Amino acid sequence: MEWHTVYDLSKDYVRVMQIQKASLETEEYGFLPEIAAFGSIEWWKAVGDGRIPRFETTGVITRVNDASRGAWPVCEVSSDGGKTEWTRYGEDELYQVGRRICIEYVYQRGKNSKTWKCVDDCQRVVLNVAIEY
Repeated sequence: MEWHTVYDLSKDYVRVMQIQKASLETEEYGFLPEIAAFGSIEWWKAVGDGRIPRFETTGVITRVNDASRGAWPVCEVSSDGGKTEWTRYGEDELYQVGRRICIEYVYQRGKNSKTWKCVDDCQRVVLNVAIEY
């Protein structure tokens, strides 16, 4: 078994563009440009040099919901820190219970919104997902 990258935010141009648009054009949605505008060259440099800290969760997929019924596509990951829930990015069929997964992410502060709530005003933003198969 070996690790396969199944999602890379730096190649998800549509998602980055949608978040940038929401950040620039709406009052309720998107991220605050505390260090740099989300997804910009400066933002990626800040992620690379540690000004925006990276975090990692590695564990085993313990649950995958059935997104075909209109539910948000998520998987549950069991690791040393307990269980966490993550949006599935990439091909759904790669997310299988029992497979090892590694998720790299950053925290991004969201706008002050009544509609869009984040934990402690921050949201996890997935940078990369690798699954072992």
